[in-house]
Amino acid sequence: MEDKLTQVIIQDKIKQIEVSEKIEVLYAVESGSRAWGFASSDSDYDVRFIYVKSKDWFLSVEKKKDTIDILNGDYDLAGWDLKKTLELFRKSNPPLLEWFRSPIVYKQNKKFVYDFRELESEAFDPKSCIFHYLSIAKNNYRNYIRNQKLTNFKKYFYVLRALFACQYIVENNKIPPIEFKVLLKYMKLNKAITSEIYRALEIKKGSIETAPRRKVSIWDKFIKDSIMHYERNAKDMTTKQPISNEKLNNLFMRYIK
Repeated sequence: MEDKLTQVIIQDKIKQIEVSEKIEVLYAVESGSRAWGFASSDSDYDVRFIYVKSKDWFLSVEKKKDTIDILNGDYDLAGWDLKKTLELFRKSNPPLLEWFRSPIVYKQNKKFVYDFRELESEAFDPKSCIFHYLSIAKNNYRNYIRNQKLTNFKKYFYVLRALFACQYIVENNKIPPIEFKVLLKYMKLNKAITSEIYRALEIKKGSIETAPRRKVSIWDKFIKDSIMHYERNAKDMTTKQPISNEKLNNLFMRYIK
């Protein structure tokens, strides 16, 4: 959990956004490495939130901006309008599903969170989510690790966390936990891989985000084997039918002011 001063600073920033943008923030959490549990000493704060405007704002034929993005020093705040949120929820958007598993919550309308989670099992599509995490693993491994002489632990953890999420979905058919160490506990890895991960986590805590590191050959083999495995098998999974528009419309109308 973040220290109390940081909590107050971020909550104050959220209040300022509510006033300046004339919105109500229904839910605001920490995302990224701080929520995942492998932040470095210089990691910034990735605050993500869901907001709603007045009913009149939606009664217009013109296309309006449905996101808010504010970068203020170490604080990166990004929000989605409720309608956009529910459109992405219908597509089983993994980052959105992760927000509702963040261990660091800055603001929440508890009724909204309850209503949202009541529909999660219907919205969750295992195949779609596996392809999302597989894409993260492949892109980060190809661009930042595979052909590099040096890399950093951050890129490795992005890849490993994504592959762990794939394995969790396959074995449990549920939305994976967001925290890296929680996911790690579900993995049946050999001791050498696991011990090297815990060692790297401790090193990363006290170092800067992009500190260069030698590649870890035992991780590389695991990553390559895992990517090949999910590429072969994920495409044969059945795509789930999306949640009904009626249920999403009901949720939407419930929170329009």
